Amino acid sequence: MTLYRPCHLHDEWVTLTEEEYSEAVEHGRSLWAESQADARIRDRWRRIPGGVDGERVQVIGSIAECAGAKALGVVWPKRRGNFKGPDLDPNIEVRLIGVNSYGLRISPRDVDSRRVVAVVIPRGTERSYYRLPGWINAKHGKRAEWLMDPHGRGQPIYAVPQDRLHPLSLLRDLI
Repeated sequence: MTLYRPCHLHDEWVTLTEEEYSEAVEHGRSLWAESQADARIRDRWRRIPGGVDGERVQVIGSIAECAGAKALGVVWPKRRGNFKGPDLDPNIEVRLIGVNSYGLRISPRDVDSRRVVAVVIPRGTERSYYRLPGWINAKHGKRAEWLMDPHGRGQPIYAVPQDRLHPLSLLRDLI
């Protein structure tokens, strides 16, 4: 996998209260339990060499959504069964960057008009403050030079370098 450099040009930092953190963890766990009970999601993460626990990924994703909502000053809707809709209103997707130097993941299937916000939460910092390096419209993140297949499974993504993200203040002005 290509390693990028972290970019701190537009960084914003968010700290969740203990209540917000607990709420995000509980939401992530309940989403995971529902998806397993309904057999909607297989634990695909374990199939990756050195893969991680799918429940952990779901919980960290919920923490990232909560942090993204707080940074943008919008309500975190804690949606359930939201497979194609945005994480936050209006039309905002929140994506976890789990390694400080990685790029923001954009899927080829992402709706072009979706605004994608990056939240950096490296392993071991889940109960800390969260770094938000910026955002980009999904359409503008789908550039051929950023396309990669990080796990060699035929599931390519676009990895947008952090230095190509816009400041969150611009997104706040739009919403």
